[in-house]
Amino acid sequence: MANPDANHYQHLINTGILMVESGRQQLSTIPPQNVPGAHYSLGLSGILAAVGYLMSGQVNESRDWFRQSAEDFLSAQGIYPDTVTAEKRALECALFCGDPGFQYETAQQIRSREAKRMPLEYPYAMFLKYCILGEDTEAAKYAEGTAAVNVYMVKKLGGYGTLGPACLALANQEEVAFSTALSDLLGEHKSKSSQGRKKLPDGIVCFPASALFILAKQKGMSIKVNSPFIPIYLTY
Repeated sequence: MANPDANHYQHLINTGILMVESGRQQLSTIPPQNVPGAHYSLGLSGILAAVGYLMSGQVNESRDWFRQSAEDFLSAQGIYPDTVTAEKRALECALFCGDPGFQYETAQQIRSREAKRMPLEYPYAMFLKYCILGEDTEAAKYAEGTAAVNVYMVKKLGGYGTLGPACLALANQEEVAFSTALSDLLGEHKSKSSQGRKKLPDGIVCFPASALFILAKQKGMSIKVNSPFIPIYLTY
């Protein structure tokens, strides 16, 4: 009997590849500035293939696609209207591709901002950036900013209300507190994925929890969390 999950993951792969190929073909004839969401869309399409390969156990192919998606999200900087979302995605995908050198290069390309009002996800994106760069003082500052974001507003906009405490515990390298906060984040993700999203890449993999878990491992922290939303292939 065929494995329905395997069929679903193969469908993600096929769909992602087809959408990326179609998008690149269109971009070859249309200037990117005329279609501001094009590179961002390419990144999202690539994630379909990346997650499909990841869950199928085809790790090298998955990492290649995560890397390609990261590059597409970087290309959306300054073009796509909500570039913080693209920057966050670029950093998460870079972490998932498993190449420390590429992670560092990606983080270096993420631009800081000077404005009185920042997008809600800005502190989280900058926290990832400075963790990857190894600049702990700056990372801690943005972890505090992530924790200070209005939780009600974050949830209202579809974000994670439990993300702030996880970032703060990671910044302080508090293993017990981080494991607890990460479990809370995964519990919130489980609730989200059960609301009609469990078949989508964002339902299959908890991107922020997986990114933070990888960063914790890079810092040498011992984390006692086991969840299907952090696929084992991302943890080594």
